[in-house]
Amino acid sequence: MPIIHSKKKRNVNSKSIIQKEVARRRTHIIERTPPARDSRRARGLRVVYFGLSVVFACVIFYVLLFSEALMIKRVVVIGAESVSDERIEKEVNIVKEGRLWGIFPKDNIFIFNSKKAEAYILGSIAQIREVNVKKQYPDILKVYVVERDPVLVWESAGKKYYLDIDGVISKDISGDLEFSLPIIKDESNGGITPKEKLVTKNFVEFVINLNDSFQRETGLEIAEFATSSPISREIKVKTKEGWYIYFTSERTIDSQYKKLLIVLNREIDKERRKNLEYIDLRIKDKMFYK
Repeated sequence: MPIIHSKKKRNVNSKSIIQKEVARRRTHIIERTPPARDSRRARGLRVVYFGLSVVFACVIFYVLLFSEALMIKRVVVIGAESVSDERIEKEVNIVKEGRLWGIFPKDNIFIFNSKKAEAYILGSIAQIREVNVKKQYPDILKVYVVERDPVLVWESAGKKYYLDIDGVISKDISGDLEFSLPIIKDESNGGITPKEKLVTKNFVEFVINLNDSFQRETGLEIAEFATSSPISREIKVKTKEGWYIYFTSERTIDSQYKKLLIVLNREIDKERRKNLEYIDLRIKDKMFYK
């Protein structure tokens, strides 16, 4: 016997399924939507957290920039010999004084300008060749200095000055010499300023080499060094016999020694040296004497 399906039953079942699905989705939406009271509480907590964060940041800012614990209290100088620690500290204190933008203390370890302090020290103390300022937290500055070691004494217009290996005037000498160094006289008697680069490094090295090797290479003794001017690149050696030898720093010292020995051994004996005024070695492949 054939089965007859009831359309009415099918419609009832369909409506029931749809109603259940709608109810399920509503429940899901309700579960995901927090109550209004919980939402207000969350907003309130966020405001509190933000306020506490601002207060905490302000406290940290104040401690880092205004706390006495972070103010520079000691300046330690390392490497200074001829320059006093007090002289260097004086330049550092100039940079420490006052306030940045009228607000922040410049002696705060974080605000202190190390590069500016280095510039002040180099600009005011001619004897210092290099300087490096390092911060040691929480309140110490370490100042590392390298001084200009004098290698020659430059004499001009009756005054003496120390000259370093780079040809820079490092200090004027008011009293006795502190070091036993070769003295070179500037016959132009020009004015000299501390920190002035007077001659080239090559010129200085030539004079040092000449001073160290002259007697060994020639058998003669040096009475004094002189130059016509800082830019001439010539070095006049006065021998203890009273006559001069003209060298130039533009050519090697060995090549000039070679020419000098040729003329001394072949053309000018000791008897003729009594009337000798000078031997000029400055021109390449030539020599002159009078």
